[in-house]
Amino acid sequence: MNVASPASDPIQSIGTAALDQAGGDRDGRILIYAEVEEGAWSADLFVELGRDHGVRYLFAGPALERAVLEHWERSRADPQAGEWRTMTFLIHPDGRFTIELKYPDQVDPEQGVSERRPAVLRAHFGDARIDYSRPR
Repeated sequence: MNVASPASDPIQSIGTAALDQAGGDRDGRILIYAEVEEGAWSADLFVELGRDHGVRYLFAGPALERAVLEHWERSRADPQAGEWRTMTFLIHPDGRFTIELKYPDQVDPEQGVSERRPAVLRAHFGDARIDYSRPR
């Protein structure tokens, strides 16, 4: 059986890097939200601390940044996959995950990340308090 290693599979690398960075002090979901285009990108990590404890925001670490960019570059190089613009990667506590990619024609050019990201957070975490105080 040939199992892809994290180094060869960007999706596996994204999940592994997010889990490593989130650490073990959580019992909720992990959300990676990324926006990438030529010359500009951002990747953010949100760790749910349980229903009553809110969500902690973390800057994406180097391993997560590399994995996100590698996934974008591979998609961009594959004409059938196409270049995506935003990625929402949600990891559940039981290990299940979902990935939503939006392509350039699905992203409103009049909106910026400061408008798109809060909408994604509300869709996944509702009105949970987001703690931006310790991003590292």
